[in-house]
Amino acid sequence: EDWGGKTVMVEVSAKRKLNLDKLLEMILLEAELMELKANPNRPAIGTVIEARKDSKKGNVASILISAGTLRVGDPFICGMTWGKVRALVDDRNQKLPQAGPSPPTLVLGFENVAEAGDRFSVVKDERQAREVVGRRRAQFEQIHGKKTSKHLSLEDLHEKIEQGLVKEFRIILRVDAQGSLEAIVGELSKLNHEEVVIKVLHAGVGAISLSYVLLAAASDA
Repeated sequence: EDWGGKTVMVEVSAKRKLNLDKLLEMILLEAELMELKANPNRPAIGTVIEARKDSKKGNVASILISAGTLRVGDPFICGMTWGKVRALVDDRNQKLPQAGPSPPTLVLGFENVAEAGDRFSVVKDERQAREVVGRRRAQFEQIHGKKTSKHLSLEDLHEKIEQGLVKEFRIILRVDAQGSLEAIVGELSKLNHEEVVIKVLHAGVGAISLSYVLLAAASDA
């Protein structure tokens, strides 16, 4: 605006608490001039800001509701996933019985992790949510093709060896004691097969964590 344009500019600093009140005042003024309004008396619709899998809360997403009121227990669809609102949490980590337009709200109850930017909308019931998401997934698979890659498993190992598809049997080894580790690695090194070579990609002492499972999946071990 200072240069004759239409964009409001406010110099702010969270560290020095500079012009924060003025920023909020300008946002409210801009919203009033643009006549930004939302109907709270309808099923909620909104947009995912970010989403993640929380170890305690499960699949969660931060939602900006653009219209309507979201309540605990509402079934919803969101991109390629659906769910039922288990809890609503505000930006101060306080539980809410319902959430209206504008304030960012953390929603618990997603079947899978949503994608940032996905459209969120409340539906009539869980059956409708499952049907809509099922159709969306089917359309996505039809357009992009269903993934046919399959990781190596012990069940199909013998068959693939006979077909000559497996030349190397890769192992991620985790054991409870150093003595066991040395013994097992020693025995594995003695196993000889003319068609398949045994290769220990990693051997260590400790529990099996997600990182080792992902390593095995990535290396087909």
